[in-house]
Amino acid sequence: MDTRVKTNGRVAIMAHCLLNQNSKPYMRARFPGVVWEILDILRKYDLAIIQMACPEVSFTGLNRFSSVIEQYDTPKYRAHCGDIARMVVDQIAQYPSYNYKTIVIGVDGSPSCGVDLTGTSKDWRGHPSSVKTEGYPVAEGRGVLMQELQSEMESRGLSFYPAFGIGLDIHGINLKEIDSSFEAQLREHLKSF
Repeated sequence: MDTRVKTNGRVAIMAHCLLNQNSKPYMRARFPGVVWEILDILRKYDLAIIQMACPEVSFTGLNRFSSVIEQYDTPKYRAHCGDIARMVVDQIAQYPSYNYKTIVIGVDGSPSCGVDLTGTSKDWRGHPSSVKTEGYPVAEGRGVLMQELQSEMESRGLSFYPAFGIGLDIHGINLKEIDSSFEAQLREHLKSF
């Protein structure tokens, strides 16, 4: 038997840092290595995984502070994110022909991978000590990579939804509730898959 059948053709397109917290900006990793709680949920529901490249690491490197969308939303960075989005969509372009279904998992609060919330402020300069004292400024919006991914998917007739934002880049979020909240949302969406 073809083992692909066991996943029911369900594939999660994931933000890089959920599988590699070492890619986070200085003082921003919330877990050592992998966010196992999220990975365990995907495993429980038999989802395969595509890990997107981290646009921030490949554009600015590891030695960086936290940034907001106003710092990253430049023509060069948007083109860089567009290149990553095209590579991802190239991988999944044939999925509908095989009845494969995709979900997108980003990181809410991220200026690149936020799904529903992104880091945003005209005044923010990303000094890490400010995160502890003032909190990281977050508002409704989609990060640059997620905007480009949605645009590329829709231009090829693929749905960006369902898309989930794991709130790792939101100051003060209860990390112990992230997995149960995500699992409840995922379980609801999988009913229609």
